[in-house]
Amino acid sequence: MGRVPERTCIGCRRKGPASEFLRVFRDPGGRAVVWTRGASHGRSAYLCPSARCLEAARKKGRLARAWRVPADDPAVAEAFEKLRREIEGRNKQHEHSDR
Repeated sequence: MGRVPERTCIGCRRKGPASEFLRVFRDPGGRAVVWTRGASHGRSAYLCPSARCLEAARKKGRLARAWRVPADDPAVAEAFEKLRREIEGRNKQHEHSDR
């Protein structure tokens, strides 16, 4: 079996297999895309699927740094909104599966 690629969360800096993280990248048009499976193209960053990591990444400007764009780039705000919705959706799914 091949080596599993290890990634680092931009929020908490935890390392782990790419499959444990949400991947967010900019598509060729500059839009933010949250990618949860398979390969894709574009400058990427990885984030644990937790609100705590999302907030840490936002406060410290780590997504803009990972993408090598200014902190006020519209795609950064778009990415944080998409990530927030993805994390909330996962939390709701988890709550329903616990019942």
